[in-house]
Amino acid sequence: AVVSTQSTGVTNPHHHHVVRYTDTEILVPGPAVVAAMVSNSELDLGEVVHEHYTCHENINKVNPGDMISTVTYISSVEPVPSKEHLEMVTVRHLGVKNTDLEHLLGDEIGSEGRITSELFTGVAKKPADYEEICASQCPLLYRKIVSQATRNIIRFKPVEVE
Repeated sequence: AVVSTQSTGVTNPHHHHVVRYTDTEILVPGPAVVAAMVSNSELDLGEVVHEHYTCHENINKVNPGDMISTVTYISSVEPVPSKEHLEMVTVRHLGVKNTDLEHLLGDEIGSEGRITSELFTGVAKKPADYEEICASQCPLLYRKIVSQATRNIIRFKPVEVE
């Protein structure tokens, strides 16, 4: 038997085998989804000096061509001892696919409401828990949350303008 690996380094056929799988069966690899979700928020968080992921998981599948948006919740901000120009920020990101976040966040007329804080607080949940919360409290996100990550970052404190 001959085993072939694509030059992309991706070895799971669900990620690249367009002959065997349809467009809706081709999947974006999980680490790429998390990276896309986190990179969406980097400009908003400022210059990150160090980061540590306390947890991250993929919740729903992502296909090539899906648009990934990110909602970020800041859980805490604490000064870094003996480094007055730095602060440690704990953030939780939710990656959402193919959703107009302005509509979801209630920024336009006729929007359907807010995102429930239950998605951002508490311990890490199973994918089914996210779907249950969305089905009952935030139907626009049902089957739309693709990943979540909680991370601690150390960043330069924002400059306060007087």
